[in-house]
Amino acid sequence: MAVLGGVAIFRFPHLHDGEPREVAPKRERIVFRRAYKYYYWLNLLDGGRQQIFFSFGLLMLLKEFHFKVPQVSLLLIVVTFVSMVSSAWVGRFIDKHGERRSLSIINVLYIVALVGFALSGNVWLACFFYLIYAVISPFSYIASAIYLRKIAVPADVASSMSMGVTLLHATALVVPVVAGYILNFTGLRVPFYIACGFALANIVVTLGLNPVKQRCAERVALDEAVAAATLMTER
Repeated sequence: MAVLGGVAIFRFPHLHDGEPREVAPKRERIVFRRAYKYYYWLNLLDGGRQQIFFSFGLLMLLKEFHFKVPQVSLLLIVVTFVSMVSSAWVGRFIDKHGERRSLSIINVLYIVALVGFALSGNVWLACFFYLIYAVISPFSYIASAIYLRKIAVPADVASSMSMGVTLLHATALVVPVVAGYILNFTGLRVPFYIACGFALANIVVTLGLNPVKQRCAERVALDEAVAAATLMTER
C-alpha cells in the first residue's frame, strides 16, 4: 500500500498558491523567524502533550484493563470513524470562531480527556475519554496552521510549517523518554498529569494570539498592497 501511495504521489502536479507549475517552486527548507514565535510554541507544547498520550495511552489500556489485539483494533476503528464524521463540523467551527477560541476550547477538552482517562476505573469510561482525545488531536495542528497563514507571507508558510513539524518531532525524541523514566518511580497515571501541564501552558500561549497585530512586517505590507489594488479596481 505504501508503494502504491508513493507511485500515486509521484504524479502529483507542482502547485503554487493553487496554480499548477511546470517545476516545483523553490523555497527554504526551514524558516525560523521571531514573528512566528507563537506558532512555534503551539507546536512544541502540542508535541509534548501528544507524545505522552500516544506513548502511554494504549499502555494504560493494556496494563489496567487487559486489552488484547481485538479490543485495541476495535477502539482504533471507532476513533477513525468518528474522526471522519466529525472533521467537517470541527473545520467549520474553527472557521466560524477563529483559532484563538477554538484552540482554547480544544486544550480544555484535552485536559478533561487526560484527567478523565487517568482517573477512570471503568473500561467504558477509559475508552470514552481515549476517543475524545484521539478525535480532537488533529484539530489543534489545523488551527495553529490557520493562525500561521494569517500572520506569515505565503512564501514562508510551507517552510515555517516544516519548522513546526521539526519542533513537534523533537518532543518525540525527548518527552516519552523523560516521561518513561519518571514512570519508573511513580504510577502509570502521572504522565497524563504532565500532559495536562502542556495543555495548560498551551492555553496561556493561545490567549496571547492576535493574528492581526502579530503579522510580520512583510505580511502587513502585502495585505496593504492587496487592499490598495482592490480599492483601485473597485473605483
